[in-house]
Amino acid sequence: KKAIDLMSEVLELSKTGRFFNVQNSAKRDLALFYTDSGREKEAIKFFKKTTDAVKNLIKVGRNLIDQGKSSKAINALLEAKKYSPTGPQIIAINEMLLNLYENYGRYDDHIKICSEQLVFFRSGKLSKTSVELLVYQVKKISSLVQKKVASGRYADRKKYLATLAQLNADYSSHAIELEPARKQKVLFYMGETYYGATLYEQSLAPYKESYLSAKSKRMKLQILEGMMASLGKIDKASNSYKVNGRFAFENYIATESKLENKRDIYPLLFKIFFEEKNLDGAEKVLTGYNKAFPNRSQTTESMLASLMDH
Repeated sequence: KKAIDLMSEVLELSKTGRFFNVQNSAKRDLALFYTDSGREKEAIKFFKKTTDAVKNLIKVGRNLIDQGKSSKAINALLEAKKYSPTGPQIIAINEMLLNLYENYGRYDDHIKICSEQLVFFRSGKLSKTSVELLVYQVKKISSLVQKKVASGRYADRKKYLATLAQLNADYSSHAIELEPARKQKVLFYMGETYYGATLYEQSLAPYKESYLSAKSKRMKLQILEGMMASLGKIDKASNSYKVNGRFAFENYIATESKLENKRDIYPLLFKIFFEEKNLDGAEKVLTGYNKAFPNRSQTTESMLASLMDH
């Protein structure tokens, strides 16, 4: 307390102009003394009244971080953001908050800060180091969220899984903007995470977009298999099933070279065409199936009978 009182007196004397001006060092020392003595609330209250409140509150926040007082550091940094900080100051505050929110597992707050940083990224105001930090944070938390969904520990908590899947989608959107070259992979894992959260219909769009960006045959088949697994879980009468089913089944038949793997896909595609009254499409599927599986007469006859009855 004596150190705080003494430094407060030094600060006041510096303001008079009659003595050597040591305001900056006095404020720095005050920030340290307040936090060292556990008087964080007083520190925040004191520095809020100063002309350079943001700068001093950032100092308080840093001191608290160094002392391992994360929760109090968050309060000081959030307080600093209320006093019109400059762009560089906001970036610095946000970078500290990202680390703090990561450590606390406060992902809702974490993604909000990532979104703020992304605005600076779009305008070219983030340094190379700041971009790298943001990429790291987005990747790390997205990966943690995906692992939570895939763990199976929350199988009976559907709402929580849905929240995690949406959170992952938000991180994935940021990841694609930060690193466009990773788009295909990010979208694939977005689809996988929706599937793991039993949000089967929501998984179809990212799977499809991932497929359109995929280069290798192996990756394309992996995506289509995920997509077909989701299709197997949704209402077959829905428009989503018909549109996405046609896309997945047609591409799987065209891409998969092993006949046995796609044997059961032909009838599924045939049924979609037939129910849509696309008889030309249904006939082409029947012809393709008969050519690939000439010995499967029962399935061929069944599809042919449907066409003839129509």
